[in-house]
Amino acid sequence: MKRKYRDAMERAGYPWIYIMAEDFVMPGTGYWESVMGPLIAASNPGAYRGTANQRMYAEYVKRQQASVTLTQTEREEIQRIAEKYNTTIDVVGSRADGKGRNVETNLPVGKAPLGKTRSDIDFRIDASHPRAKEMIEELKKVGNNAGSASKEFNTNDRPTEPPYIRFSPNK
Repeated sequence: MKRKYRDAMERAGYPWIYIMAEDFVMPGTGYWESVMGPLIAASNPGAYRGTANQRMYAEYVKRQQASVTLTQTEREEIQRIAEKYNTTIDVVGSRADGKGRNVETNLPVGKAPLGKTRSDIDFRIDASHPRAKEMIEELKKVGNNAGSASKEFNTNDRPTEPPYIRFSPNK
């Protein structure tokens, strides 16, 4: 029975980790329904018919899996710049909204063709900062030249609206 169920999951296209998890967790144990079911539902939502709460959790897991913002290296680069210039830097746009494309690659930055480019990193800064020009040049180099910054996107004109990711100097 177990092998038959595992083969059915594999044919349905479930990720291998979920298939392996089935070796240890059987439906009807509680853990399956509360944890594994929603995780599998995130990869194939049409196949899972759990409770309303489980379906909501499955949607949350799916969004978290799809959420792409900044790599750890990009975060470190931005934080270093915020500290160097003692200023706040906001990341906005698709990266802040969790919709970045091909973030973990070195593809060229751009909008098209899809699959052959990656999302840029849009910044908002204090354009009245005495070293704003230097800061902009450094921000443009973040993420292997994925940064997009200019004095035009000034946090002094109006506050940054969500979604955004804020970097402030550590004090």
